[in-house]
Amino acid sequence: MKIVNFSHYSPDHDSDKPLHLQLKEELLRQLRALPANGEYRLPSERSLVELFQINRSTVHRAYVDLLNSRLVRRNPDKSLSVVPGARKQLQGAFPMIGVLVPCRFSDYVEMRGQRSFQYIKGIIDRAAERGVSILTLQLPPADSSPETIQQFLDERCAMLTGLIHLGGGSSKAGEELLNSILNYQAIPQIFISGFADRAYIGSVSSDPETGARELAKYACELGMKRFGMICRESYHSNYFKYSAELRAPVIRKVLLEAGLEAVDKWCAVQLSDDVFDPAMLPELKDIPELVWCSSDTLAAGLTNHLRSCGIRVPQDVSVVGFNGFFSENSAEERIATITHPFYQLGEKAVDLLLEYFEHGLNENNSHVLLDTGLFKGTTLRKKP
Repeated sequence: MKIVNFSHYSPDHDSDKPLHLQLKEELLRQLRALPANGEYRLPSERSLVELFQINRSTVHRAYVDLLNSRLVRRNPDKSLSVVPGARKQLQGAFPMIGVLVPCRFSDYVEMRGQRSFQYIKGIIDRAAERGVSILTLQLPPADSSPETIQQFLDERCAMLTGLIHLGGGSSKAGEELLNSILNYQAIPQIFISGFADRAYIGSVSSDPETGARELAKYACELGMKRFGMICRESYHSNYFKYSAELRAPVIRKVLLEAGLEAVDKWCAVQLSDDVFDPAMLPELKDIPELVWCSSDTLAAGLTNHLRSCGIRVPQDVSVVGFNGFFSENSAEERIATITHPFYQLGEKAVDLLLEYFEHGLNENNSHVLLDTGLFKGTTLRKKP
């Protein structure tokens, strides 16, 4: 019988959270992460006291909580072993995944546009296929006390099979609240299009390199020699990184490797991906044959601005965005773009969370990339 290994874990003696709750949380996380097959027992109370340098009553209290939950049982030799099916018991007969929206849902949709629905549609559709329910979590106020946050974790998060993050907090206090949730290790968590600097939190995002290689190959076939980039200035968060930060460096590298030259003055910034500001453009001189923008909104804004100034798109300059979400009945121009797989990312997030619950995170499933592609819209010059 194997012993559950706690050697990598260290309780936070400076935390406001009581040590017995920290230990219980880690115990639950360990039980959820155990392989489906195999027999396990818990270390002795004395061994954990020596390992963590804590009071024996603290360990005993955490162990009693597990006994009362019938997740472990006491053996004739006084040791504790994990009950067969404990992980299923933690999941319950009706598993449920939480979706953490960073702000009011209507505000989230308004900020992100219709494309945000594609993530959620993918999540809900795949959950239905896997027999899993979805719970949209309403966070407590950003300035909540540690006790209120702990109550939220115990009453809402502890019941979940896993948690999907769609973004960060909308304020400094909101990000502090997010950090408290990221520190909760009793359930698996995953970011869509983002990365948290924690080994126990997974991520699924798109790989800009695959779409960039298609764009580079096509640009070379058209004889294009130079390119520019219009990108958002920054994507700031204290507790995780947006995968969008990686797009511009990756796409620039791929275009350079293909033999295209970067026109430095046409590598400009915008304050947002969602609002195009022509005042932040360089002078409309020496424009390269290709300009990539970090969103379709910026690409559409640049296209309209260039045309209003008498510059033909795509005859004089091709404009390519990033995202590739189009409404079926939209009358808007189909901007050329590197396509971001919104729906598929939502589906994959559900699959990965269930995999984490069954088998835990490992180097093969902790950070998963889905391919992007190239959509040759009307703003990209066509081959003769």
